[in-house]
Amino acid sequence: MAIPGNLLSDNAEGIETSAAGWTTGSGTFSRDTTRFRTGAASLKIVSAVIGDTFCYSNGNIAGIVAGTTYTLYSYVFTTLTGRTAKVGCDWKTSSNAFVSSFASSAVTLTANTWTLVGPFTAVAPATATQATAYVPWAVSSATSQSFWFDDLFFGIPPVTVQQGWGVPI
Repeated sequence: MAIPGNLLSDNAEGIETSAAGWTTGSGTFSRDTTRFRTGAASLKIVSAVIGDTFCYSNGNIAGIVAGTTYTLYSYVFTTLTGRTAKVGCDWKTSSNAFVSSFASSAVTLTANTWTLVGPFTAVAPATATQATAYVPWAVSSATSQSFWFDDLFFGIPPVTVQQGWGVPI
């Protein structure tokens, strides 16, 4: 798929071959082929607690440039009403020390449709050279609630955007 400017791997952005690009932070997750926005699969997350249900990128996203503005977004699907989602990241130094976090405002999801969460922007702090993305991040109101994420993005979108690449127009 490869959304232009995305620092996530092709598989991590669209979960086309596996969910190996992600680690659970809260809840359980899997690659799912029953719902997807583009391609043939998405990342399904099922809440284990009330509140934040999320995954984060495996390893750190290298090559972060301090002072540079990065864009984060994801498309989210749920069958539930009144649920929200957001995106975020942790900024880290070259020695993997935590610098700071960014969390977007919450976006209310429309039930039974793919809702764009973002795009939001965040500026890398002065000492940041790496980041961990929390692009799939939903807020549940009970356990066992399902959310699907597709076309996940963390990076610098190109100036010229082509329709159909999953980049918001």
